[in-house]
Amino acid sequence: LVFVMASPLLAPELEYRDYKKEDDESCKALEMRAMQGSRYPWLQKFTRVFIRAGFEHFLTFDAKPQQYEDHIIRVAEDRSNGGRIVGVGCAALKTARIHSKMSKVAYIFDLRVDEEYQGCGIGKALTEQIEEGCAAKGASFLYLTVNSDNTKAKSLYAKRGFVHASHRSPALALLAFPDLEDSVNSVEVVGKEAAIKLTSSFYSSADLFLEKLDQLFDSPL
Repeated sequence: LVFVMASPLLAPELEYRDYKKEDDESCKALEMRAMQGSRYPWLQKFTRVFIRAGFEHFLTFDAKPQQYEDHIIRVAEDRSNGGRIVGVGCAALKTARIHSKMSKVAYIFDLRVDEEYQGCGIGKALTEQIEEGCAAKGASFLYLTVNSDNTKAKSLYAKRGFVHASHRSPALALLAFPDLEDSVNSVEVVGKEAAIKLTSSFYSSADLFLEKLDQLFDSPL
């Protein structure tokens, strides 16, 4: 009798390291392979066709974290599979308001693990390394966002000590009826300085308000 394993993975030779510019295309490809899941697998397969068809990086994979004061990008590489990038995670460090005072905070995002390698502890290892790196860079607080139906990620972050701070939902009515949005809203184009002043007047006392709003208004993304 011949037995064939359903998965080719037995013991991947994983190496964790910092992101290099040569990893750009591999990390973009991983992001497409490891899009966040859904509680309805059949719906996920349907939506992936349209999301992937319209998804394109106009800049490099590290363009978003590069906008901030400092950043961390860690990758997991399988040395036993030709150096394939099988995991990646990012954090952006910035000075923002938390509990009524400006502090160094870190935003963790784009944690991706190749579906074929899930269950190998890659997500846990990347998260730990990113947290340690952010603390070493002086971050007092860490935060992240996760889709409400991404149970794997929610379980991982809960085990790491993250707590649910807020909930937000897309304005589905405006997405479904764009004509209604246009009919009830008026838009005025203002310059950068006026926009910064207006933003400050509304959000200056809110948590996560940036010390340097140029980071927001000068963003190419």
